[in-house]
Amino acid sequence: MRKLHHVRFNMPREAGERVREALAVIHCDQWWRPPPNERGLPSFLGSFESGDVRVSQLLSFIRSEGLRVTEAITYKYSDDELRKFPLLELSVDRDPIATDSDFGTTYDMSNACSQCGTGAVQTSPLMLPLQGLPRKAKLTLGTRFEILVGPILHQALVASQVTGLELRQALFYRNREPLPWWQFISTYEMPRMSKASKNLTRIVRPGWGCTTCNRDMHVSTGIEPLDLVYDAAGVDIGLVPDVVHTWECWGRSVLKDDPVRQLVRGFATPWILVKPKVFDILRPFKLGDLDFSPVRLA
Repeated sequence: MRKLHHVRFNMPREAGERVREALAVIHCDQWWRPPPNERGLPSFLGSFESGDVRVSQLLSFIRSEGLRVTEAITYKYSDDELRKFPLLELSVDRDPIATDSDFGTTYDMSNACSQCGTGAVQTSPLMLPLQGLPRKAKLTLGTRFEILVGPILHQALVASQVTGLELRQALFYRNREPLPWWQFISTYEMPRMSKASKNLTRIVRPGWGCTTCNRDMHVSTGIEPLDLVYDAAGVDIGLVPDVVHTWECWGRSVLKDDPVRQLVRGFATPWILVKPKVFDILRPFKLGDLDFSPVRLA
């Protein structure tokens, strides 16, 4: 396992060259980027191995300049290391395509939270516009973090008889014509996570975090990655299907459009977890925007 420290910040346009020269002194200027356009700002996004002495020098310089910095820690596992975990969190790192409620996707609210709507079950195919759909990508992502796979991945998943997974074909919202995209839907919900999970908390403040269901707005506490854990006494991993989703959800649920606060109807999203079998199905396709993180039993 490799531990990486990521540092990101922007700087005023007029300070760009001066900052670049200062970064060169501590051998970090290779991550400096000029403004992308006339309105953009110079930026920095660097990734360092754990223990790299340049990190403390860089952070000290950023603070002396009064710049706002974003930090994140990630862990990079080998394929063999990932296969040793009982479950893996599956995530997609892509700019999302529009999947907002006004395209006509419908939901069953009978078992959803009456206060916020978390737990709503999608009943229709995902209704999509054509704009934004990638032509060559093997998978993509929706506004509400719906995962969509193209024909090649659809065929591979069906052939492998993955359990706990529904692949529901998306439709063009204007005429309901089938699209060459299938939504990756988990049909099995896990119990609540163990209190041994690390770097996981809930945001609860006016307008954020439902106090009725306590399911939405689960977030990472800081720069360290989430460490999701289940109680081994309460989970028989042999009976768990290949694809599952968490009881806990992240993001905010909105029961109806709120033009005043510019909120669009939609519901908090659970994490998708898969067994190493699914990792092995998808790994040969070398999907650079697909990531897997360990989930533990304790």
